[in-house]
Amino acid sequence: MQYRLQKRSYEITYPQQERKVIYYQSDKIGRIFLAKDETYWTLVDIAILPTFRGLGNGSQVLKQILDLAQKSKVHVRLQVLHSNSGARLSMNNLASSYVTTLTCIGRWNG
Repeated sequence: MQYRLQKRSYEITYPQQERKVIYYQSDKIGRIFLAKDETYWTLVDIAILPTFRGLGNGSQVLKQILDLAQKSKVHVRLQVLHSNSGARLSMNNLASSYVTTLTCIGRWNG
């Protein structure tokens, strides 16, 4: 149910998003949602299966997106959970002048 609600929210907020499967060799290891317009690409969501995390797979996908964005002369927006230190480190290491919005979302203690 959570997946369906999240998917619907993304469809409403980013109707022009591209959905792609992330592969490692021939294995499906994750997915990415990317919304594009003329000046900004928004990395809506990226998910890597737990057994493939921490191996540089997400960083490689992000680098490819940043390289394509730079060639297309568009900026990239993305958000990272503050608690996801691995992703924060990767984003900071890979961020270029084309990442105009890198937001670290803090923890919520409800």
